[in-house]
Amino acid sequence: MAVPQDVLDTITPAEVHLLAHPSPSSSFFVRDGAFLLAPSRSNEEDDYDDEEARQEEQAVLLREEIRTIQTQGKLCPAGMSRGSGKWNDDDFRGDEIAWLSILSPSNPSAPSPSFSSDTFTPNKSSPSTLSIAPRSALHTLLGRLEEIRDRIDILDRGGPSPPLLNLDKCKRRSMQLAYYPGNGKRYVRHRDTFPGDIPKEGGEGDERKDKALESVRCLTMIYYLNADWTPEQGGELRLFLGDDEGGRGHQDGRFWDVAPILDRLVVFRSDVIEHEVLPVYGPRFALTCWFYGRPTNTLGPLLSSSTPSPLASLAIALPSSSSGATSAAATISSFLAPLHPSLKPKLNPTITVPPPLSPPSRRPRGSFSSAPPLDIEDESLNEEVEEASIFVSIASYRDSECQHTLHSLFKTAMRPERIHVGLVLQFSEEEDKACFTHPLPPLWANQVRTLSLSHLEAAGPCWARHLAQALRQNERYVLQLDSHMRFRPGWDVFLLQTLLRCPTPARSILTTYPIGYTLPSTCPSDTRPTLLCPSGFDSHGMLRQTARRCKQQQHLEQPIPSKLWASGFNFAPAQAWEEVPYDPNLRHLFFGEEVSMAARLWTWGWDFFAPPETVLYHLWSRDHRPSFRELKTEKSEDEQMKSMMRVRKLLGEGTTAQNVEELGRYGLGSVRSLREYERLLGVSFALATVTSSNAQWGGQPSDFFESGNGAIVGEGNSEGRGKEQHHRQQSAAVEGVVRTSSLQALVNSFLS
Repeated sequence: MAVPQDVLDTITPAEVHLLAHPSPSSSFFVRDGAFLLAPSRSNEEDDYDDEEARQEEQAVLLREEIRTIQTQGKLCPAGMSRGSGKWNDDDFRGDEIAWLSILSPSNPSAPSPSFSSDTFTPNKSSPSTLSIAPRSALHTLLGRLEEIRDRIDILDRGGPSPPLLNLDKCKRRSMQLAYYPGNGKRYVRHRDTFPGDIPKEGGEGDERKDKALESVRCLTMIYYLNADWTPEQGGELRLFLGDDEGGRGHQDGRFWDVAPILDRLVVFRSDVIEHEVLPVYGPRFALTCWFYGRPTNTLGPLLSSSTPSPLASLAIALPSSSSGATSAAATISSFLAPLHPSLKPKLNPTITVPPPLSPPSRRPRGSFSSAPPLDIEDESLNEEVEEASIFVSIASYRDSECQHTLHSLFKTAMRPERIHVGLVLQFSEEEDKACFTHPLPPLWANQVRTLSLSHLEAAGPCWARHLAQALRQNERYVLQLDSHMRFRPGWDVFLLQTLLRCPTPARSILTTYPIGYTLPSTCPSDTRPTLLCPSGFDSHGMLRQTARRCKQQQHLEQPIPSKLWASGFNFAPAQAWEEVPYDPNLRHLFFGEEVSMAARLWTWGWDFFAPPETVLYHLWSRDHRPSFRELKTEKSEDEQMKSMMRVRKLLGEGTTAQNVEELGRYGLGSVRSLREYERLLGVSFALATVTSSNAQWGGQPSDFFESGNGAIVGEGNSEGRGKEQHHRQQSAAVEGVVRTSSLQALVNSFLS
């Protein structure tokens, strides 16, 4: 059998070069057209006169075969992972599948490297494995996919340099038929390689004798069989890429959506491209064929490497191996393409990881830094406090402190197993190696969900936090943080206990500007609380805020009522995000983020409180990392101006009919009015003025606060002053915007 020559010729050396030199933005291509459905041209006596008729006949036969498999109940619900580690959950993967087995005609019970078989019947060894007849349309299609694989192999081996894909000479492959019934199910973001599938590098002394380790899934080919697909049916294949061009589909930011239309073929690197199937609302068939090889060029380091790359340092959740275990080396995955955390790894019992800080005495012991432990009250350790799950949202822009923030977060929690992190990383692969020098232990890394972006795609904190919110699953509480923080031991239990002491815990948010720590991890013994207070309007009409430090340790059991909200530290029931999500339209907005969110939350009926003592610490110095504003362009300034106008419209006009229609779910609530919030604050948003002389004290008497040096935390405080007057004037300390630092400065600061 042979694919028509003109089809093979469309696979160019340039495309094979991109497959062999992996990059998330280029390691794929797409082909459309009836060429794959055309019958074989190898038969010299073929007397078909009408080429289109031959193609149509083959297409009809193929569709009927596929439908027969499905209607006869030969498909089974798909699972995640494999072997003893396999598990099923249709919220993560909702298709039905059958593995396609090609048998040797001389020995029907033995798999053959070539496409041939005697029957098309269920395999007796597995109800979800089918054998394919040699003259079926499906068998013909699978054979042609192999010839495309051969074309790629020839081009890979025929260049001036040694082959990089190293596709198996024995043509090892696996095949799967997948069907989505159209009930809104999907397949979450993932890659097609398993951590146990590592190219075998060792010689005679290598203890890994399993032939499965001699090659890995290298090429994924997906062929679609949906003749009547419409956009309303969904089910697009989303490839997570970059902004490079190539292939077919719809380009949108860092992903490329490919419609699953009939006779479309997608080819990509199995070990490089992350992808997902979007929710499917109509019948959807696809055939996937994986071809194996020993690629010498991978996106990250080989998992068997003893020295991981700086950009592959933090461990990310991976699907478990066939033994149901994941080795420590196998959990090291590149930050460039982290896997979806819902792949539920099973940890190898031999891995040495820090044990959870379970409460042997209900007092947290030990510390990541010099932070004093919090005093946890045993009597308030009810089921809600003990068992509640917490989602932590962190957006990081080229911040080498982020990795240390994660270590501190998990190590100081009394119950780190309850913590799950949604991390949006914006970084330069070439310049930010210092951001990836301290890997997390596998046990904690499996609880981190990451979305990685080039720093060139950054669009400010609102956009990044909007993305981070999308990483939450079903956690009951949410904690939003900046990427440069340290924590007091027991912070998780203390926050839950404190929130439950609020007058209406289900509608309350804990928030403030924390006091500062100094590098590398020195936290002050002063644990007095801080309270957010208005500090006036800037030249753009945005209300600015600061935090004042209480005069003495209050020893308050109850949280302190507050009128404002801080983006760098807020803790709430997850319903707060569901009702008041981040507005993705506020691109490149800096000042205006916090006051707009505060107004929206308050008018939705949420109340703000400051914890009665310091729970965590913030790095107010801005000298260690760049700012997203370093790449200021005419476009970004235009988007920033539009964002500020959107905030001014929100706060200046309130809930007018036009605003409700224009802002939609990103507008104000209806539980309380904006005018009531203005009276509470003592300000006028429309006039951009402070209307009450007591506004600066945040609802407390002036003697409630410390005076003199160190009284202010955040804007204007000496802790937050950079070395340049420009940044002191233009940047709020809570956001930690700093001038661009050299890579060497980052390395010297955090590796010394």
